[in-house]
Amino acid sequence: MSPSHPFVLDEKGREILLGDTLKVFHFTGARREKFYMYKFVREIVTLGTQNPMPALKIEHLGISKSSSGHYWELQNGRKLAGVEIVQGYGMDGLCHRDRPKYEPTNTAGPAHWVMSGQPV
Repeated sequence: MSPSHPFVLDEKGREILLGDTLKVFHFTGARREKFYMYKFVREIVTLGTQNPMPALKIEHLGISKSSSGHYWELQNGRKLAGVEIVQGYGMDGLCHRDRPKYEPTNTAGPAHWVMSGQPV
């Protein structure tokens, strides 16, 4: 089962929504210590003109006032490995922990778009 609208899931199968704070795996350092980055879902945008696709604008958490620290995650039915929602409430006020879990509908396709607008 999956939502009836465009979506992308965290590694636990929960839908990532506007306003969510995400914990993203970054790398494993010395002594197998895992490092993470924290991101914020700022807005939902439509990318492309010939084949428009909804995407989440995800920003890096930090003290910089610059808006250049963001990327777009396509809402194409994928489950994102290494990404977990750590805080967030949906439009209905439902906490991220209480959201239903879904299975991905897409296991292929571009992972995300960088600021230049090119798929990676």
